Amino acid sequence: MADRGEISTGKERTGRSPVSTRRTDLQVADLRRRLEEAEETIRAIRAGEVDAFVMTTAGRDDVFALEIAADPYRRLVENMQQGAVTLGPDGAVLFCNQRFAEMLQVPAMEVFGRRLQSYLMESDWALWGALEREAIERGAAHGEIVLEPPRASPVPVHVALAPFGRGAVGMSVMVTDLSDQKRHEAVLAAETLSKSILEQAADAIVVCDAAGKIIRTSHVAEELCGRNAMLLPFDSVFPLAVSGGGPIDAPTQRVSLREVLEGKTVRGLEVLLRREDGGPAHLLMSAAPLKQDRRTVGCVVTLTDITDQKAAERLLRESDRKKDEFLAVLGHELRNALGPVRNANQILDRADAGEDDLRAARAMLDRQVTHMTRLIDDLLDVSRIAQGKILLRKELFDIGALVRTVAADHRSLLEAGDLRLELSVSDEPIWTAGDPVRISQVVGNLLQNAAKFTDPGGRVTVSAEPAGDSVLVEVRDTGIGMSPEVAASAFDFFSQSESSRDRSRGGLGLGLALARGLVELHGGHLRADSEGPGLGSRFTVRLPLDRRADATSPRGHRPGLRRAALRILIVEDNQDMAESLGILLRLEGHRVETARTGAAGVELARKLRPDVVLCDLGLPGGMDGYSVAARLRADPITCRTHLVALSGYADEDARSRAVKAGFDQHLSKPVSLETIDEVLAHVVPN
Repeated sequence: MADRGEISTGKERTGRSPVSTRRTDLQVADLRRRLEEAEETIRAIRAGEVDAFVMTTAGRDDVFALEIAADPYRRLVENMQQGAVTLGPDGAVLFCNQRFAEMLQVPAMEVFGRRLQSYLMESDWALWGALEREAIERGAAHGEIVLEPPRASPVPVHVALAPFGRGAVGMSVMVTDLSDQKRHEAVLAAETLSKSILEQAADAIVVCDAAGKIIRTSHVAEELCGRNAMLLPFDSVFPLAVSGGGPIDAPTQRVSLREVLEGKTVRGLEVLLRREDGGPAHLLMSAAPLKQDRRTVGCVVTLTDITDQKAAERLLRESDRKKDEFLAVLGHELRNALGPVRNANQILDRADAGEDDLRAARAMLDRQVTHMTRLIDDLLDVSRIAQGKILLRKELFDIGALVRTVAADHRSLLEAGDLRLELSVSDEPIWTAGDPVRISQVVGNLLQNAAKFTDPGGRVTVSAEPAGDSVLVEVRDTGIGMSPEVAASAFDFFSQSESSRDRSRGGLGLGLALARGLVELHGGHLRADSEGPGLGSRFTVRLPLDRRADATSPRGHRPGLRRAALRILIVEDNQDMAESLGILLRLEGHRVETARTGAAGVELARKLRPDVVLCDLGLPGGMDGYSVAARLRADPITCRTHLVALSGYADEDARSRAVKAGFDQHLSKPVSLETIDEVLAHVVPN
């Protein structure tokens, strides 16, 4: 471009007039000004300082206004599904498209000039500030925030930030609505949770549509119906009937979902279902309609399997029935025993009673006391077996000899009932390891059972023989026999058949249960057999056989020491017990004193220095029998006294506690004079 200072029109050289020259100068100046403005405009355009752009074509610069060029882009931004926002350096909104205004549910003009942060949840302000810093430092940033429209629900969005300008930086922001995505994620999460609940539920859960067809089932529900039930009618897959307490085939009211789909709620209804295997299932049913916009769209049914619970309830009722029967029999047995006791007592009081009458009364008292003692012992033994507290004192013994001894002991009982006893036992020893006292109790219970349920003129046969690695002891009778049902329950506690109860000759129905428990404690087995009612019964005991060659015969009774008169102190709060025992011991030649409380017993023992103290454990006054023993053992004066505990508790725990307290022996009430004599025979006077 030529230097502006050298521009000349050439008219000065031709000698034009001054007026013409002045006009020419003005035109030149105007052209120079316009040229400078054009150059400045082009510079500004190229520097991005005005809304236009320059295109150079064939050496010529053409200027285009951006308002015309940007029109397609403005239309694109306005029609985008994303929100578009332009922020100034201070965060104020300079521009936003219609989509962003729709997210906020306000007019776009209301958004202009306000800081974008004012439309964010306060909990996201710190995150927004961090995104702005990251965009300025790195040129871009993005993240998820929540818009908080002034008059609408919060909107989760994704924002992408890009800075622009120099110095004071503005920000372009693209905003994507995540509401649908979040709802979809929530639906997926709910679906996953629903599936998880159905899979993990312990109950059978069934979801039906409005037509009663199954659209969702839990794993337990599939197992209950035994097939794939999807899209099948609920009533055909689960043909439920209201439980009436009778057999499942009995006519009962059928259960239908119709009322539930009509809006009725069912809770805790007991129903019956026949399983695929044919067995009945007792279920607890609850059902409720599913509603949407007050319209029933289906229902949810929950079925809880209570079959085991129902079986347990039946067993509990049966056990309760047997308990009531047992208490009635117990009352009957005790009254039967107490009647002769009272009669015998009155006979003893009669001055005109002859010697034979007195002898019969005394024998009567002895039999009935023995009978009641046995009843109590059976009850205690059953309780100990149930709690696993029976202690076996095992040794090697000849079970053949034991059977012969027990049979001989019961011969008088059988003969009194006009029964013939037959014995079949080898003379050769049959060795087994166990507690001979308890095995004697087993055989004795079986013989008493045979005597009780065999008519006069009948026969009872007892045998013992080795069989392989076992020894078999059999007790057979020609008595009333048993049906298969009675034989199956013969060893249950308190079990007696109706026929046996009608003709019962005493007992609580505990003998066989006790015998089985004792045999099983020895590692054996007890079986009951009968060909039917009226055809007799057979009870077989199987115990392990011991073939040790060096076996020795059972130990005999150790001879007692010569009995000497002893000083005896009885500490007992029961006056009748203390007085009667004192009389018996004095009649045996002993010197006897009594005390009613523990403290009185300790004081009297220090004065008398007795050879033996017979002490009850349950004493009143704050000092029980255990404390008495501890005090006497700690006192040098009485520490060597022989201490014998007397207690109504006969279990091993009571015995062990008594020994720990300092007692030498523990005797269970009622104590026979023979037992006390045996204890005293081994006591050496001080």
